[in-house]
Amino acid sequence: MLKRLKRFLNIFKCCRIKPGLLPNQIEDSEKIARSIYSPINVSKDEKSIKANTFKPPAGSEDLSVNRLDYTTLDFCKKGAKKGENPQSKRNYFGIGLLTAKDIRDSDCYIIYSPILKPKKERNLFHSDIKLGFKTIKGQQLPAEIQYKVDQLVIKTRLYKDHNPYSEKWNGPEI
Repeated sequence: MLKRLKRFLNIFKCCRIKPGLLPNQIEDSEKIARSIYSPINVSKDEKSIKANTFKPPAGSEDLSVNRLDYTTLDFCKKGAKKGENPQSKRNYFGIGLLTAKDIRDSDCYIIYSPILKPKKERNLFHSDIKLGFKTIKGQQLPAEIQYKVDQLVIKTRLYKDHNPYSEKWNGPEI
């Protein structure tokens, strides 16, 4: 009986993703999650995000996100909590959600970029939104890049985690 089950399961081997890696192609319909911090990324009424949510750090054009279709909100929250820095007004707040199509429609790119090393920092669901411009510390974004950022902000749905101190997601079902 066990041998038959094994043979049956082997039929599906050709359809499996390589262990630990996701498809490189990110489909338009995929849900993409961006970590949101308060008060730095959130409006005072906590109903919308600020444009700085999609401004890369100086010297970079990349914005870290996760492919939510392949992971959980608990995993996203755990990663976001690592990025907290209360001294810099970066307290975990929740998740900003958009689709890969939303990103592409904003004239940006999204690429699959798993973090493989170090092992304790491994994130196989990691991807990057690329704006096509490396930011410069202390300088405003050029108008055409700021427009892309503004489009991303408009298209992002904000989901608040009602208990940011717990280890599990405590926001609405997404």
